[in-house]
Amino acid sequence: MTKGYVSVDDIINDIQLMADDASYYKDAKIHQIRLLALRGIGELGFEVSQQVETTKIKVGSSLSASFPTGFVKELKIGFVDENREMRLISKSSNLMMEPQFTERVKSSSLDENNPYYHTDLGKKFGTGGGQNTSGYYRVNNNDNVIHFSSNLKGKNLLMEYIEDERGESKPKIHAFCEEALRCYVYYKYIQTKRNVPANEKQMAKRAYYNEKRLAKARMMNFSKEEAVRTSRKAFKQSPKI
Repeated sequence: MTKGYVSVDDIINDIQLMADDASYYKDAKIHQIRLLALRGIGELGFEVSQQVETTKIKVGSSLSASFPTGFVKELKIGFVDENREMRLISKSSNLMMEPQFTERVKSSSLDENNPYYHTDLGKKFGTGGGQNTSGYYRVNNNDNVIHFSSNLKGKNLLMEYIEDERGESKPKIHAFCEEALRCYVYYKYIQTKRNVPANEKQMAKRAYYNEKRLAKARMMNFSKEEAVRTSRKAFKQSPKI
């Protein structure tokens, strides 16, 4: 097992071992606990641990690429320069998903309805700013593909994305989230049970959200030293008067 991670099977076995005659778990079936544990992995993975994977993308003539296995959400897409830093391309909601539907439209800068044309100087102002010359992409969740702008055709890209940990053959969870997963399974199991008092359900709910909050705090790697470096960087970049 990977260091820092706990097998879901071990957590399920522990839950069964701890269930006695006085526990609300006493009638729980192993398939019920496993189903809730996998759902808990998904929720905690998306909100807390976020297992990040990297994949290569070759942009072909279709200007699109399929989602990798276990893809949930993209984090970064771009090139890698000589310093091993990613030069990102931008996400654009205006990018057409069907590349064959294109038409060149000729516009006149002298159009009287053009609000950016300056009649005295004979030039257009206020347009074209904020452009990313590296390229653009757009995620199509309906077809499970990512579309790219035409200037990326034939290029190799790297993508960092959040992976769904439930699809693994032997699912595991980070040790920081172990107790939160146990609380999730217990909370969701008794949530619909009529023989469980309402105050017990409320206590289980509070315990889960508190453990999830603690897991988030443990997973944060933003230290005091990083905060100092960030503040000094902002000071150096600020205009001096």
